Amino acid sequence: MPGQEMWEGFFDPSNVLSVIEVSGDAGDVAEFGCGYGTFTIPAAKIVSGTVYAFDIEKEMTVLTEREANRNKLHNIKTILRDFMIIEQAENFDKSSGKIYACGSCIKLRNQGGTEMCPISTMKDMYDIVKESDKVVTF
Repeated sequence: MPGQEMWEGFFDPSNVLSVIEVSGDAGDVAEFGCGYGTFTIPAAKIVSGTVYAFDIEKEMTVLTEREANRNKLHNIKTILRDFMIIEQAENFDKSSGKIYACGSCIKLRNQGGTEMCPISTMKDMYDIVKESDKVVTF
């Protein structure tokens, strides 16, 4: 992952969240791969519920928590873990969450699957979001 300043220069998170219609009507939101909190922080300022920010790297969850504290946001829960995409998304959906998807595409990065980002995980994510109203990928 590039450095934080470079990474955040790639996106306009407020605009992306607006385009995918994240609003105050949104309850809980799950972000798979929160990274630096680039989308977590703006989403938490909008939604009425909790933003569950998952990442496989401890450093990313720590940075996101630090940014949440700096912004005095108490509706962010960072979760350090590998993704069991189908199970997590199904549980989230059953609890009335709305699924928005953001992530890095293996094909775009010209890489095959790795232990950290196996192709099966991307296939699982695809299977979950193919019926969704809105999908955003980075």
